[in-house]
Amino acid sequence: MRPEPLRFQRTILQILCSIAMFAVLFLVYVRWEKQIDVANETRQQSFLLSSELRQTSDELTRMVRSYVATGDIRYKQYYQEILDIRNGVAPRPKDYRYVYWDLAVADARRQSPRDPAVSLLELMRRSGFTPAEFAKLAQAQVHSDKLTATEFSAIALFESSSPPSEAQRTQALQLLYDPPYHQAKSRIMQPIHDFQRMMDLRTLEAVRLAEHRAALVRTVFVLFGLMLIVIQWRAYRTLHTVLGGALDELHELINRLRGGDFHAITPVPPGREDSVMAWLVDTQAALQRQQAEREQLEQELRDLAFHDALTQLPNRRQLLDRLKHASASSKRHNSHGAVLFLDLNKFKALNDTHGHEVGDQLLVQVAQRLRLATRENDTVARLGGDEFVVLLEDLGPDAAQATAYATQVAHKIALALAEEYTLGQVHHQGSASIGIGLFLSDTADPDAIIKTADAAMYQNKKQRAP
Repeated sequence: MRPEPLRFQRTILQILCSIAMFAVLFLVYVRWEKQIDVANETRQQSFLLSSELRQTSDELTRMVRSYVATGDIRYKQYYQEILDIRNGVAPRPKDYRYVYWDLAVADARRQSPRDPAVSLLELMRRSGFTPAEFAKLAQAQVHSDKLTATEFSAIALFESSSPPSEAQRTQALQLLYDPPYHQAKSRIMQPIHDFQRMMDLRTLEAVRLAEHRAALVRTVFVLFGLMLIVIQWRAYRTLHTVLGGALDELHELINRLRGGDFHAITPVPPGREDSVMAWLVDTQAALQRQQAEREQLEQELRDLAFHDALTQLPNRRQLLDRLKHASASSKRHNSHGAVLFLDLNKFKALNDTHGHEVGDQLLVQVAQRLRLATRENDTVARLGGDEFVVLLEDLGPDAAQATAYATQVAHKIALALAEEYTLGQVHHQGSASIGIGLFLSDTADPDAIIKTADAAMYQNKKQRAP
């Protein structure tokens, strides 16, 4: 195989490999970009869960204080609902984590739950926290549960008599506002603070790592894109060299070849002799030669079909065709035509004495003299052997004048054929017997017209015989 196509094949292989690697890098890049989103989502989810633990503790405190201070039973119900949701006894309302309870109870609490009932601690366990982080949350949950016991004690103290006395209310509120209560509250918040600090460091590092990897892959992705552009440019230059020209030039040449136009050979620029363009030009030249040979062969076949091989005069087949058209034309234009039938005298004796080669030379010279003795539009044909026919057309409407003109041409031919022939070393004095057949009809049989002239020729030969 030639070197340029091999080079082009290698370039195409490089392009395919680069595209495959480009696609892989793109998928890796998308994956790491997705990892950034996942890391950020994990970070946000972690903050929301820890904030929810702190928020529910604050809401429980607010509800129990409101109940003891006002005696409104709704606050006790809200307290119990918050506690049931946190412990997984009741399902979580939609968007529960995004609002405080005083908004949630007005609308979201009455909506269908988004998920089945799951405790807050279980949600934390599912979130992928490290053991140390989860331990902090569990510690905060334990302290929150202990604080809940104090809050239930305050409720029980407040409800110890019906209706509650002011002393009971004051004593219950003191349980919810005294230093031990606030210390218990701080024991809840401190593990949450420690968790958020630990989780913040871990998730922030995960986000930064994902961003770094994505940036690295993005850089490699861009470099591969630039490399792919360079390879494609090289492929284009190689393809241009392999093709030997622009695509429109190649397309035009292919269209010419497809249309059978083999004549205008496209020049191949120097240095591109081993290109597709050069191969097509070589093919075009070969097709041009084949076409010329075919046309020459077709011409030779036509000559064999319609011409005599020795004298190159029209043969009997072509003569009959022309005579058919001439008879139709004579009738249409009311103009006579004539056929002169010639037979060479002493031809057989010349053949027998000096051989067929000399006889053939005589026939060739006779054909030449017949062409010279007739008009350009007259037809001179050889029927075979030493028999020739001259077809004269457009002799006019008058039969006598047409006969006189045909007789004049016959006399001119007889004088031309009576001159001496030089046939190599042989000198021959010949003559010819000529018969004339006149016609003016579009229905006349061409063979019948020739036979008429042939009969007149034999009658002439008989009269001249000693």
